[in-house]
Amino acid sequence: MPKADETKLRLVEAFNQLLAEVPCDQITVSGITERCGLSRQVFYYHFHNLYELVIWSLRQYVSSAIAQSRSSDWSSLLRIMLEGLYERRQLVEKVMDEVDRSVVDRTLKDELGVLAMRMVEEVATPMGIAQADRSLIARFYTAGTVEIVEAWLDDGMRESPERLSRRLEVLLDGGMTGAMIRMQHTASA
Repeated sequence: MPKADETKLRLVEAFNQLLAEVPCDQITVSGITERCGLSRQVFYYHFHNLYELVIWSLRQYVSSAIAQSRSSDWSSLLRIMLEGLYERRQLVEKVMDEVDRSVVDRTLKDELGVLAMRMVEEVATPMGIAQADRSLIARFYTAGTVEIVEAWLDDGMRESPERLSRRLEVLLDGGMTGAMIRMQHTASA
């Protein structure tokens, strides 16, 4: 890991420690740097402001949760991501309320898009599905899933991550494979 990322992770860890102790709106750059023994200048070298740290932290969490999962199952990976968002709900709410809601949207689309493409590739490669069709299927499932996750976030994450992931699994189970089979038949017709 590059030294810059190690420093950013130290700052994020200090932020997360403070988040466990005080409300998000009471956390300051000074509090973060004092907690991890770094200077304010180091903070501002890596982040323009506290919001940028929050956004970077959220992106890091989502991408690392997906990358570290041993499962290649779409529904399991989605459940892991939802549980992590739920555990960090104060952070997610801050981003959505105070920073820029589109950041959450872009983060979810980017990370779920990579996940969806990975899932599509596993099934589509042996089937000989054209790349354009693979991309279309991945974009379709990404858009639908992001919309549902954002509605869950807007609702204050009242439904448990486990329940939401089970409900999404009903929609997703076999859906991608079925779409690829139908796409394969459409392409050959």
